[in-house]
Amino acid sequence: MANIVISRIQHRRGRRENLPQPLLPAEVALTSDTSQAWMGQDPALAVPSINVYTDKLTSTAQSIVDNNIAESKFDENFTSTIFNTLVAELTGTPTPAVVLTESDILWDSTYRGVILDISTITTPGTGYTTGDVITAISATGSGFVGTVTAAAGAITGVVITSGGQNYRQSNTTFTIANGSSGEINLTLADVHGYSVHVAADLSVDALNTIANVTSAIAATSATITNRLISTAAYGGTFIAESLLVNNHIEAANVTALMNRVNSTTPSENTGLVHTNLNIELTAARDDITSFQLAASDLTSSITSGTDKAYFRMPRGMTLTEVRASLLTASTSGAVTVDVNKNTVSVFSTLLTIDQDDKTSVTAAVPAVISDGTLADDDEIVIDIDGAGTGAVGLIITLIGVA
Repeated sequence: MANIVISRIQHRRGRRENLPQPLLPAEVALTSDTSQAWMGQDPALAVPSINVYTDKLTSTAQSIVDNNIAESKFDENFTSTIFNTLVAELTGTPTPAVVLTESDILWDSTYRGVILDISTITTPGTGYTTGDVITAISATGSGFVGTVTAAAGAITGVVITSGGQNYRQSNTTFTIANGSSGEINLTLADVHGYSVHVAADLSVDALNTIANVTSAIAATSATITNRLISTAAYGGTFIAESLLVNNHIEAANVTALMNRVNSTTPSENTGLVHTNLNIELTAARDDITSFQLAASDLTSSITSGTDKAYFRMPRGMTLTEVRASLLTASTSGAVTVDVNKNTVSVFSTLLTIDQDDKTSVTAAVPAVISDGTLADDDEIVIDIDGAGTGAVGLIITLIGVA
């Protein structure tokens, strides 16, 4: 009688905050706390990016890249040995006295080779005009686009439209259209070779500001600073919950640091962002909560004023969207609404319904939520800051994740 062997395949499973960034191509993982399934993407098929989980706030992610992640750009001669020295100095006794661990400092070892500047005008030459095209000649680089500025026929500077990629100071020269005898050259500091990213987490220590972290990097030994081009806040803009980055290693590093900073935020312990190499096979479980309340009757024109309606939160949630709607649109002027939590507005840009429209969803200027944390029993009060003309039947909807 033949033996029957039954095999089982077990996949990765655990909390979403611990989901590997990235998963390997075709690797499957289950996040038990959010009831989601994930699969790793082939890097060759994915644009490098950082994505906000669909049940999290893009504004939180934007705040972290603006205020809590530092990027230091180094030249082409930066090495792993120099990186190790940087880590040792930043985790030792840096000045200012920031408090960092090795996990706060990550090196993207992918070579960039982006031309940031052409700072040396060796010979201004003659016969040039502003806008004359610069051609970069390199055995490794491609994609550079730039022109010169000129005065009285002499080169005075350069304008770079695209810094390209994979250029090296050691093998790049330039030709310039139209004039004669002009020569421009790169210095090591003109070419961005590598990046190191550092988490500036104020929840760890009050001194861990971006300004102090970048100052500490700039105050390291000459072995490091001789290779340093610049150090500043990481920045970048999330568009449609996605931030494009240079490469997949950078995406993984910055994602890890963002989630590390965000892990100390209340209700944010299931991770904030993931790399584009992790494909979401199933949506997060449905914890979406919404509340509606009327801020007027259904027959009279609304009027501006405070305290038009109120209620107390029956449960806590993270506010992700606020909508307003009308039974009858305003015929002149927009309707402007404020939502206050315990007497303080939740908006940095107020909610509006444009003239002749009946919903805020189509507003030319969308509302921006600056404080989306609503706790159980918080008092919510609706103000009408602008009533328009003839608008009737104002309804406010709060949408969020419990």
